[in-house]
Amino acid sequence: MTVLRVTTWNVLHHVHALNWKEKAVERFSDERARIAGISALVARWLADEGSVVCLQEVSGDQLASLREAARGMHVSEHRYPRLPRLRVSAEAQLDDPTEHLVTITSLPAKTLYAKTFESDPGKGFLAVAIEPDRSARSAAVLVINTHVSAKERREAELALLGATAREATGGAILTGDFNAPVDVVRRGLGLGDGLVASDLTGERPTRVATETHAGKTIDHVLTLGGAISAAAVLDGEGLSDHDPVAASVTFGA
Repeated sequence: MTVLRVTTWNVLHHVHALNWKEKAVERFSDERARIAGISALVARWLADEGSVVCLQEVSGDQLASLREAARGMHVSEHRYPRLPRLRVSAEAQLDDPTEHLVTITSLPAKTLYAKTFESDPGKGFLAVAIEPDRSARSAAVLVINTHVSAKERREAELALLGATAREATGGAILTGDFNAPVDVVRRGLGLGDGLVASDLTGERPTRVATETHAGKTIDHVLTLGGAISAAAVLDGEGLSDHDPVAASVTFGA
């Protein structure tokens, strides 16, 4: 039996935060402090056995901090071709404003491939093979970390993610910011009854509620070939406009 503790978090790129006047950059006027806080939380999760952490909207500066916090662990990343640009009168506190998907695990792993969606130069997915138990010679689990576009672009992107997960021989995990509720995601992936999704009923929204909107649950953990338990929305400590989602995913008897 293989049990993975999967955590997904859209950590909010600094430039996007400035453009949309997000609360996180009001709370943390020093971006270096926000970056350090994010890396500290990630390091705490990685200390748990079998942990896999999938992050979206990671700046180049944040990636450098994560590499330091996760020394000795497997760090996969995919850089988007789009460079986030300021659209407001502000100064970004970044040396490297590039944007990445990042997957980190202390387990044996291999980066398989990554893709930027043709429909959106700032969205895509990163596929990593996790080998949790080499002694048992179990097939690797495919972990797909994704950030999906909203509205009309979503359909083709979800279909591609579903086709990618279907190719996994040892089971698959799809996780990230889907910009949609879980029922829309399930239909769009097209994986049928074998797809299991995290049940966040009763949890607070993953897209943090503010004075102007009620918040939404658009970050999910899903699996094909596995079972999900202990799904929960974690405390992101005000570091992002999203709170993290964590769940235990079990494969095998």
